[in-house]
Amino acid sequence: MRTGTLIRTLLVLSLMGVVPLVADDKPDDPTREARQALTQKGLSPRVIPLADFHNGVEPENFKKRTGAAYKPSRNEDPAIPAQCWIETGYGTQNACLFCHTDYLAKEKHGNAFPLGEDQILYSFPTPDLNKVLWRNTIFPEEILARLKKEGVPLPKPGDVGYVREDNWTPAYDASRRAGHNSWMNPKSSEFVLFPALDPGHLYPARGNDPTGGGKHGYVDTAGFVMDEKAQPTGWRAVNFFPYGIFTPMSGSVSGIYLRLPRPFMTKGGVVDLDIYKQNLDLLERNIKNQQPKETHYFGDASKIKVARGFFPVGSEFAHPLHYVDLNADGQTGAKLDGVAPAAAHRYEFPGTRSKRVKEIRYMYKWKEVGIEDIDEDAHPDGVVLGREGQGWVDNNAGWLLSAYIEDRKGQLRPQTTEELMQCIGCHGKVGNTVDSVWSFERKLPGSDGWREMDYGAYNARTPQTSRLHDYRQTGSDFGEKGFFMHVVVGANLWGVMPKEIATELKRYAATQQETLGLKLDLETVFSDEALKNMAMEERKAHLLERQQIMRAYVAGGEYLEPGTNGKG
Repeated sequence: MRTGTLIRTLLVLSLMGVVPLVADDKPDDPTREARQALTQKGLSPRVIPLADFHNGVEPENFKKRTGAAYKPSRNEDPAIPAQCWIETGYGTQNACLFCHTDYLAKEKHGNAFPLGEDQILYSFPTPDLNKVLWRNTIFPEEILARLKKEGVPLPKPGDVGYVREDNWTPAYDASRRAGHNSWMNPKSSEFVLFPALDPGHLYPARGNDPTGGGKHGYVDTAGFVMDEKAQPTGWRAVNFFPYGIFTPMSGSVSGIYLRLPRPFMTKGGVVDLDIYKQNLDLLERNIKNQQPKETHYFGDASKIKVARGFFPVGSEFAHPLHYVDLNADGQTGAKLDGVAPAAAHRYEFPGTRSKRVKEIRYMYKWKEVGIEDIDEDAHPDGVVLGREGQGWVDNNAGWLLSAYIEDRKGQLRPQTTEELMQCIGCHGKVGNTVDSVWSFERKLPGSDGWREMDYGAYNARTPQTSRLHDYRQTGSDFGEKGFFMHVVVGANLWGVMPKEIATELKRYAATQQETLGLKLDLETVFSDEALKNMAMEERKAHLLERQQIMRAYVAGGEYLEPGTNGKG
């Protein structure tokens, strides 16, 4: 066949929605079906060998895309997140249980990864993985040294002005301002899966003119994101009970926004928010395993079955990950203390969520899956589907994952495939997610859960107080926060003890020394730096005393405000 005829044939097949086999297609290729389906949707997937990361193969155009020279990690399994190297503290803590459990898999509720044994084994598959390969996580001073050597200006630790500058809006403007509102942005070569959530639509609703005369959108009192014309965008804010790793004390806070496909928000082709509310309520009951009686969704989605433990195809999650700004509590107006003076969008996010984002993360449910489709066998050996330079991968469990992270100038860039492998590790291969999602199963009850993520209605005037109830941990006598502090000797999933929490625990311990029989110096007990240089037996003794103090603190409900949240 002549070249011209071949090209015309391929073009006709493409227009017909038929994806012809390419030269490297093999009948036994486990990625073949997914590649063809994603190509039909308009993406350009590639098979990326995981061995490239272990062998130090530099991604194409890496320096041009990131602004940095490539530094190979030699990581043979980058799907293992950095948190997994947390130490057990000689048996004084177990942070592994917050990811590696059996319950959902046994229930066959949106999960097929019974990984509870990992809490006991605490082992990696090869000797090479017994050292932390995410150096930037444990040696941040190396990053500072490199950037300083290259003359890149660095904000000082106390310079909150940096986190009050908006870097989300420029990325959105560059990729989405042309009006592409669907899940995929075909006209953007690198930001093809940047979420269609306009930060200019996230103003807090205030007064009788929440759009400011049509200048911006807003989040209404039911959590719906409205545009400049006060019309629903389909996005709805979700307020969920946070994990220990996403709290102000850990340095990262989140927003979560969910959008279902248009048929879920229409009846007879007309947008109907009551129908949308019914569908979102049904979805919530389904994901929370509350055994809804309905078998199908409502409105124009009435032909779509409710699949137990699974989101419908076309579901989207947008997840901005923010720095912490203690002035950010959802204000709007002319004078704001949590926004840089020159910021184009004059509002604060709530919940200490800074104007600057560390990352924008996104999930799109691209195909229907069942329990039998998402177990370990769903992950082909040695490869991942994605597209280097576009910042997305297939998690092999029905979802596309994409993420955009700060570059050295503070602007958002697509993550590399190796960086995205951590996303697969958390959203595809753990025991605590329902259909690969962490947040929605933890949505706060009722209307409290349909609003911006605000970390207990945080108020900058009373930063020491959270208005979150501590919901009881199933199978224990504690609330979830209390249970968390009962099983760790740090204060987050990194095993770190922030000085603010250490100060409170030392205050408590000083009043209980005789009762608890404490023998060691409290300053040393709660100093991570001091413990690093101790011999094993001495260090273990200090950690055991720290554990004793933390457990007594929790058992007495000292972490709860008197008269609220279950105490008093």
